[in-house]
Amino acid sequence: MKDNSITLGSKISLKGLIIKEPWIDLILNGEKVWEIRGSNTKIRGTIALIKGGSGTVVGLCELKIVIGPLSINKLRRSQPFHGIPSDQLKSGLPYPKTYAWVLCNTVHLSKPVSYHHPRGAVIWVNLSNEVVKQIYHQNNFGLTTKEYQMTISKKDLKALQNEFKAIEKKMEKLITAVEKSEKPKVANTTTAKPAKAKTTKRSPAQKAPAKKKTVQPTATDQVLNIIKRSKKGVNAAALMTKTGFDLKKVRNILQRTYKQGKIKRVEKGVYLGA
Repeated sequence: MKDNSITLGSKISLKGLIIKEPWIDLILNGEKVWEIRGSNTKIRGTIALIKGGSGTVVGLCELKIVIGPLSINKLRRSQPFHGIPSDQLKSGLPYPKTYAWVLCNTVHLSKPVSYHHPRGAVIWVNLSNEVVKQIYHQNNFGLTTKEYQMTISKKDLKALQNEFKAIEKKMEKLITAVEKSEKPKVANTTTAKPAKAKTTKRSPAQKAPAKKKTVQPTATDQVLNIIKRSKKGVNAAALMTKTGFDLKKVRNILQRTYKQGKIKRVEKGVYLGA
């Protein structure tokens, strides 16, 4: 059996995708699995994640499939996957042709790895062999060169295309399920027979009790109420949409209430009432 493990002489091809904040943080935390772009890409497999403007590689993931072009309705329905706030989608699609690059198996590097940023690179960067080795050796992935070769046959490509179509159908079902779970249940109304009016003596009019002042719920109360009403859990992206708060404000509330024991984490980035 051939030993394909990475050695000092191995040359591994790895591309880095440049993603700005706050989207890169949502991806690393597992709260965003769709990277919205204005073009398609043929690149598939393991890619590096570059934090825009930092000059460092901060993670790895798999670029599984590309869905699109998307309609504005589909993009709005898919908000839990891409995390773009609803108010930003009121004016329409972010790009004339909008695509979702589906990411999975995200790994957050324990220590960012510096790289040389070529002039003019805005989407992809071809990482040097030395940078790739630092990424793999630092995290002890034990990966093989064979796993990262980009050359595939026509037969393999056709099989992959079929697989991508099947995954896209599953994603459609997930979107529909999310949509249904967010629709409020309408209470059953029964038509009762009108009762006969009884003639009663009028009593002296009584003064109506003074109206109590309504106390506006705080930002923390709003977030806690949404989390406690959820049965399956809520992530930061959903809270941003429902409250209109920005990512920083939502995260601060989540961290504070989690430490206070008011909420619990059921999985990475998803919270339920304690």
